[in-house]
Amino acid sequence: MLRADVAIRFVTLRVDLATALLRVEQNPTRGLSRDENFLTRHYEELAETLRDRPAHDLCLDTAALTLEQATARVVAWSTGAPAAG
Repeated sequence: MLRADVAIRFVTLRVDLATALLRVEQNPTRGLSRDENFLTRHYEELAETLRDRPAHDLCLDTAALTLEQATARVVAWSTGAPAAG
């Protein structure tokens, strides 16, 4: 149970469908997400939820950021430190 004074924060990692399909094609360890029809439906089902997410949540486009950049932004956002990268 979280204390009442703990702020809950959400980070959403996004990538466009074309990039997601390319990534899963290159990763043989993926399961159901390698199926193009499944992944396309998944994106369609989540579209409204992602559009309506709270404005104060952090949303990062992983097609435009390296792992290091995304990590630095999450740390900076969660700690209030200036973002680097």
